[in-house]
Formats: sequence, C-alpha cells, structure tokens
Amino acid sequence: RTVLALGSKPGKLPEGWLIQATALLRVRPALVDEIAPLFFAPQIGARGRALVMDLLASAGHRSAQRAMQKLVEESEGRVDARERVRLVQRFSLLAEPEVESATFIANLLARTRAEKNEHLSYACAYSLGAIARGLARRGQRTLASGYVAELMRDYQASKSNDEASALLGALGNAARPEALETILKAAKHPDRLRRLNAARALRLYANAEARGRL
Repeated sequence: RTVLALGSKPGKLPEGWLIQATALLRVRPALVDEIAPLFFAPQIGARGRALVMDLLASAGHRSAQRAMQKLVEESEGRVDARERVRLVQRFSLLAEPEVESATFIANLLARTRAEKNEHLSYACAYSLGAIARGLARRGQRTLASGYVAELMRDYQASKSNDEASALLGALGNAARPEALETILKAAKHPDRLRRLNAARALRLYANAEARGRL
C-alpha cells in the first residue's frame, strides 16, 4: 500500500523510506512477490514503476533481480519508449549483479541492436558496462572482460558520434583496464562531444596516471 501511495503522487519520498524499505526487502525476499505485481497497477504511473525498480535494485538479491528482468520484459508495449529506457538503466544500480542479469541485458542489447532500437540499445550497453564492473568485483573477471570486449568491438564499429558516445559511457561504467586505451584514444578524437564523453568515462578509474594522460 505504501508503494502504491508514494508512486501515485508527486513530491519527495519520506526521508529514509527507501533505506528502510530496502532493508526489509533484503531480510524478507518473499516480499518481492507482493511488490512486483504493483508495477502495472493502474494508479501507480511512471513514478511508481521507477520506485518499484529502484527498490528491487537496491535490495539486489537474486529474487529481486529476477523480478527486474521479468518487469522489463513485460513492460514492452505497455510503457512508452522513454520510460522503458529508464527502466533498463536501473540495472546499472545493481551493486552485486547476478550472471543471470548480465545474460539478460546482453541478450536484450543484441536484440535491440538488431531491431535498430538505438536508444534502448544504448541503455542496455550503459547497464552492461556497470554490470561488468560488478561482476569483476565479485570475482567473475573473465566474464566481465568478455562483455567489455564486446562493448569495445561495438565502439570500434560505431557509425555515429551518438552511438560512440553511448558506448564510451558503457566502457567508463565498466572501468576495466583493458578498456582504458580505447577511452584515452577517444579523448583525442576530433569530435568535441566524443572527447567530452571520453573524459567522463574516466570518472571510475582510480588510476591517477590514466587521468594525467588525459
């Protein structure tokens, strides 16, 4: 009921509400089965759907991540294109992404690219980069490097500055050492927007030398 109430009206969330709700969902994962169905409640709107995804992403356990995947799948044709982009971007908030979430986003990226759905494919790439960083933190470095290699190939094959800039953002989210040279090279590109996005992509690199070379 609280999610319905907060999601159906404008304004800030009550102070500390998300932290408390996240803590409750972490200790009682079964609550996912009660929260997820609220996603398509007629009175909840885009704000409420974003709130549900934020809550699930903050909880972050396997049940929550599976619910996120299911809701993104079911949102196709039921929310507008801009909102769906924002929903997919919520996967970038996962602190400890599951391999299953990585596979889901990678498959969605491949599908949206084939469908030439540019904005959604950019959102998938953005999230996949962040997921790769999370996988590496969890010891899944080989898998993370595989996704980063895929993003680098996509960057090299990009046909527009918009696409290249989106993929630079994805590589920056990954913050993997194998992507550093690609980002630094982009920092010298003739296009100003690409140079700017390359600089932004370095924000998660702790290597002072890398920033100095920029």
